[in-house]
Parts: sequence; structure tokens; C-alpha cells
Amino acid sequence: MPSAKPLSKEQILAAMSQTLSNKAAARYLHVSYIHYKRWAKTYDATESLVRYTKNLENGGYMAKDLYVMARECECPDGENEISKIVNHMFKSAWMMKSTLRTS
Repeated sequence: MPSAKPLSKEQILAAMSQTLSNKAAARYLHVSYIHYKRWAKTYDATESLVRYTKNLENGGYMAKDLYVMARECECPDGENEISKIVNHMFKSAWMMKSTLRTS
């Protein structure tokens, strides 16, 4: 059985900057999520949490653009669901920022 390849901090940070979740980062690196999580835990989490918060905010801004498109298309169901997504993304980013400030 081949030994598992180690992941460097640079690889993990690069994967985080290119993806929106940890599972997506593992797919980006072509490793299992469990393997990725084991290596990601060995590095300082503050930097990755800041990056994750930025990704949440960027996703929220992208979802806001979709909200405008749904409104232009007169799609009330789409507007409603997208507004929920935007709300959750910005609320999560806000909570992450408050957590990072206190630590």
C-alpha cells in the first residue's frame, strides 16, 4: 500500500483560495477529505479562517448578483431562496469575523 503524500501549508492555502469549502479543497488537491483534514489541522487555523470568511463574503456578493437577475426575470421563488442564501452567507461571515476578533 503506498504511503499517503504529505500536504504542505502552501498547498492547503492555495487550495483554500481556489475553492469555497474544505471538501472542495480536498478535491482540488486530489486527496480524500479525511487526508486533507488531517494535514490542515496541523497548521495554524487563523489564516485559513480569514480566507474562509473572505470566500463567504465573496459568495454572498455573487449571490446578490443572482438576486438582481431573479428580480429582473420576475421570479419571486428564486428571489426568496437567493435572499435566504445571501442572508446565511453574510451572517456566517459576520459570526466568523466576531470569533476571529475575540481570539
